[in-house]
Amino acid sequence: GTVFLIALLIILLTHRRPAALCGGLALAFSREFWEQSVIAEVYTLNAFVVAACVLLLLRWHQTRRDRLLYGFALIYGLGLGVHNTMMLLGPLFALFLFLSDVPALRWKMYATLAGIAALGSLVYLYLPIRSMANPVMDWGNPETLQNFWDVVRRKQLAFLLTEHPRELGRFLRQMNVMGGFWWREFTPWVSVFGAAGMLLLLRRYLGYGLFLWAVALGTVAGSAFVQNFSFDKEWLWVMTVFGIPAYMVTAVGIGIALDAIGRLRGGRWPAMAAATVCVISPLAQHWHHNDKSEHYWAHDYAMNVLNSLSPN
Repeated sequence: GTVFLIALLIILLTHRRPAALCGGLALAFSREFWEQSVIAEVYTLNAFVVAACVLLLLRWHQTRRDRLLYGFALIYGLGLGVHNTMMLLGPLFALFLFLSDVPALRWKMYATLAGIAALGSLVYLYLPIRSMANPVMDWGNPETLQNFWDVVRRKQLAFLLTEHPRELGRFLRQMNVMGGFWWREFTPWVSVFGAAGMLLLLRRYLGYGLFLWAVALGTVAGSAFVQNFSFDKEWLWVMTVFGIPAYMVTAVGIGIALDAIGRLRGGRWPAMAAATVCVISPLAQHWHHNDKSEHYWAHDYAMNVLNSLSPN
């Protein structure tokens, strides 16, 4: 679903379906996005929500059909129940909306959108409902108002705010680590190609380019700053997932760069060659890492439990 939305976003910016197809496939075969897509986790669902919000905002900007904003607000509200990344992106989305509406700021409309988003966020109410059944896993036992609020604001991770000192040098080192994750995501050449495409977008549509750059850098910098992570192996493994919104933006850049090459005189064949590399390179590099066809851990665990039981 996320790959499909990224392809639609590339079509919106380039009007070229082949470029959109290749940009979407490059994302599909990128290292971390692919890894998270074949396990039960929240990060690719969150990616779908981010892509849907960005696509709806840009499409609204082009058409000025307000019903697209209603859809955006509902998806954003639901997204708050998927992952806290949406809290980082909320101010960026609001800023894009306000600047696009200047000088006619429509406060009643914004209040309506906030109400729709709040309605979507009611998905959180499932937490106390499920907790009342006393399941084996009952994180935070959110049956009281205080426990519910502690779970929503992730109180168990509050130690991150004070565990390590906050220093500029430390933050720059953290950003360098996140950049290293991006460097390998598509393979280095393809990642740089995507960044070049995003620079081209700044020339074509400055506002859209700044918005997408803000989404990419805002999530990476925000995640690094809030979590203030250490540099041991376990923390680095945890942090690899938080660059996925930036990888999605890079995939958009790949599509834009392919479109730019294709528009050059005699650029058809170079564009096809570049597209082949952008798809095949991450596919070949990351196939073994993400191949789960021989992973029978859950099956073997269940069979061991079954075989150890007494008859009947």
